[in-house]
Amino acid sequence: LHLLASLQKEEKFPLADCQNWRDLLNDMRSLFPSQKIAHLVHGDYDPSNILVEKRHGQWELSAILDWEFAQAGSYYRDMANMLRYEYSFSKEYKLYFVDGISHHICLPSDWQKTITLCNVYGLFDCLANRVNIPNQPNRYADVTQLLRRFYKQLAYAK
Repeated sequence: LHLLASLQKEEKFPLADCQNWRDLLNDMRSLFPSQKIAHLVHGDYDPSNILVEKRHGQWELSAILDWEFAQAGSYYRDMANMLRYEYSFSKEYKLYFVDGISHHICLPSDWQKTITLCNVYGLFDCLANRVNIPNQPNRYADVTQLLRRFYKQLAYAK
């Protein structure tokens, strides 16, 4: 919620939107990942940072690149990065990605809400710290469009 206050103060996000998000996030506070359990988190885990190669007729992981944002945190954050634009991917993409995760992690029934909340936090952080609105209008538009999409998903799922 401190990011919302910062966005509001710097006028990077409309006041009404900040209040709507504040209310929704307060209602969903219990779905945020625990800060007590930390894993190595890539921090920029998305398809562009994953290399695969064909071995024995099957695609296999070859390397994961771009580790400068690595930190201790929740694996939900990396999942959120991978699924941020899931609406533009094939259904199989999400199905196989989640199936692969599920072989190693027991996902709770509400994991999708948690993933969405992680994406929201990451997008608020991006707006507050990495988007220069006058110089990056397309990036700002992308982030705010994603936030509108996620707000609708969360408000509907509430």
